[in-house]
Amino acid sequence: MNVLVQYEYRASKKEPYGLLLRRLHDSLVEAGLPVHYEFAFADSPVGGGVSAIDRSVKKFAQLAPLVRSAALPGILGSAQKTISGDDADLPFATLAELADGLPRSLPFHSASVRFTGSVFGVGPPLALAGIVASDSWWVNGRQRSLLANFVLDVPESTPASSAPKSSRGRASGPAPEGPLAVFLATLGKPAKINRFPMIVNSGDAGESVPVRSALTEITQKYRAKLGELVAEAGMPNSLPARMEALKMLTYAQHPLKPTLERYFRPLGYSCKGGVGTFSIRRRTAANHVVEIDLDVGTWGRMVIAHFRVHVPGLCCSLPMPVAAGADGGQYPIGDAERWEKIVENLAALSVHLDRQIVPEIDAIAGPAPEWFDAPD
Repeated sequence: MNVLVQYEYRASKKEPYGLLLRRLHDSLVEAGLPVHYEFAFADSPVGGGVSAIDRSVKKFAQLAPLVRSAALPGILGSAQKTISGDDADLPFATLAELADGLPRSLPFHSASVRFTGSVFGVGPPLALAGIVASDSWWVNGRQRSLLANFVLDVPESTPASSAPKSSRGRASGPAPEGPLAVFLATLGKPAKINRFPMIVNSGDAGESVPVRSALTEITQKYRAKLGELVAEAGMPNSLPARMEALKMLTYAQHPLKPTLERYFRPLGYSCKGGVGTFSIRRRTAANHVVEIDLDVGTWGRMVIAHFRVHVPGLCCSLPMPVAAGADGGQYPIGDAERWEKIVENLAALSVHLDRQIVPEIDAIAGPAPEWFDAPD
């Protein structure tokens, strides 16, 4: 089984970007790994300001052939300048010196350097196997990230026990060995680890494609009969229509997590809060992850819920209306009394969806590896 592993590291903005790149370069060399890299530096997509690209070309004339300009869809009359290439186009010493200009003398809107090579494995196109160091502007200032993506070939395993386990207490998953492990150890402990078992392509041998097709059909089937499932769930509370609820909207703040825990913990779920989100999870007997995903405030004090079943390489997802007769869109949270009703309804619906959908998915997908978990 091929597993895409993502290590996300804490990257301090206090460390100059050029110094970060030199540290990664030197660690690769010390681990005995070849140094291959790709880079992309970009101006702001909105014209009118200082062009870090133009300043860079004046400082490093060899960058001129690497400058590109592309019109951006949706931004009338706007074209974004970039400098991009790889280790064949630019010596690392020059690349590091270019990165030293961030963020003041060369105020690039975004900068990204990916160190790559066969030691990281071959990931899907969107995964971009390698270690990516990025620096960019956002509404709240500069953002820095350091992310390692690599693919491991690991033997398939099954849970040690068929009994459900806590989603937060998963077994240790596959880890790199050899020079890659030596290199990653120099970066410290990852702040977050995600592992994604990779489904085989349709032209390959194996049963992965039939399984994926069957799981997709299950999702489509239950989406088509969602209204019927909601009616069968016996959600105990009626709620006003969305427009009426907006008129009754109260801005009084009240804690949300205690109510979620009161209703979902007895059902075997754990509850983890994020920034304007909650992830409520439990494990199935086949070691898959059932998740109630709640957005409760990323775009206002509204709730939108989804019922998800995560299996290796796929997620089956259904919207969860907050009441019978409501759609699955955003709904005003309101005061503590309305929140109580919303949560009680979602708990009742989750029980019914769990009973209807999960056994079918577990049977088709088969047991997941003991270390499997849904991404955070």
